[in-house]
Amino acid sequence: EFPVPAFPDADKYFAKVETLMKQKRKNQPAPLAIIECVKAALESKDFREGVNAEQLLFKTLIGSPEANALQHIFFSERGAGKLPIKEKPAEVKEVGVIGAGTMGGGIAMCFADVGIKVILIDREQQYLDRGMKVIAN
Repeated sequence: EFPVPAFPDADKYFAKVETLMKQKRKNQPAPLAIIECVKAALESKDFREGVNAEQLLFKTLIGSPEANALQHIFFSERGAGKLPIKEKPAEVKEVGVIGAGTMGGGIAMCFADVGIKVILIDREQQYLDRGMKVIAN
């Protein structure tokens, strides 16, 4: 037997975490189910009761559309690396970058650093001038 530890202010804590998960993990049932599992563990009379509650929650998630989508992504990412690719990538000799701001300028700088010709454009000459100054320094 494992004793269940006391957790003062558990209700306040779980309410705060649930609110956070609802904001950060919208439409994802698993984070809320995990919170319910921890609650069940704390409220259970013994270890077995907590495990049973966790098992019930897990069964509701395992065949959910969200679980199926995540499994599809997981296996697709691994499968993509195993595709037989016969063609070699073409050599990049020249690139065009639209926008000379922080990101565009950084991308242009990376290409220029490895000797690739860069065409950098922006909607305003002043932004282009500023981006070119950052790249030059």
